[in-house]
Amino acid sequence: MIALERLEAGQILSQDEVFQLFSRVIQGLCDEQSILRLLLAFNKRPPQPQELAGAARALREAALPVPISTGQVADNCGTGGDGSHSLNISTAAAFIAAAAGVPMAKHGNRSVSSRSGSADVLEQLGIPLHLEPQRAASCLDQAGICFLFAPQYHSGIRHVMPARKALGVRTIFNILGPLVNPTCPNIQLMGVFDPSLIALIAGTLKELGCQRALVVHGGGLDELAVHGPSHAVLLKDGDLQEMEIQPESVGLDLFAKEELAGGTPKHNTE
Repeated sequence: MIALERLEAGQILSQDEVFQLFSRVIQGLCDEQSILRLLLAFNKRPPQPQELAGAARALREAALPVPISTGQVADNCGTGGDGSHSLNISTAAAFIAAAAGVPMAKHGNRSVSSRSGSADVLEQLGIPLHLEPQRAASCLDQAGICFLFAPQYHSGIRHVMPARKALGVRTIFNILGPLVNPTCPNIQLMGVFDPSLIALIAGTLKELGCQRALVVHGGGLDELAVHGPSHAVLLKDGDLQEMEIQPESVGLDLFAKEELAGGTPKHNTE
């Protein structure tokens, strides 16, 4: 694979080149050594927006399709991995947004680094995780919200797991999850675990054709902070705008970060 060799040499690839690489990976056409080389190459330097978009496109196109009928779909899945062990903030926010009339296709998974992921807390509430695509679409139509359990919709990810486990460190896949919702939402609120990722993710969403997005990091959280300012980039009509968001500017009081502390799925549902 010439593109992989170029990547290892530090060259920047086009979106289509990365799309082809990741398509082969997701289809199970690459051996573990080649996947390790790919992951390590992207760990040597951050991906460019068009490269990350190429990887996301490959996963989106290989995903189990969801036959949604609504024109506008939103998601607020974040990267996780901020080490805060907070409540499942984005999951709760998804229900609030849906109640306000925003069609929410919540994409998520079980916990990786925290004590409770979105799937864990929804399962604790008795919400079935393994909905067939048609049932998920019907749920979105009727209730204004559905949950898309990432492993069910992205079965090709299994081909990457041995290499990821062998490396034992963060890879490009730690930031791909929120970018590969199979409904391809045109509205996204996405928190990132590191503020250095804000511009990259916003640029990637622009490459993917997202109409409007807000990429945020708030005081150590992959969320909008209630304990201080949040740094963000707004994507609107193809333009990117850096901003700082204060809780007071949206009518919220300041709260201590500790008040957001979470626990087990049972604790978080209560």
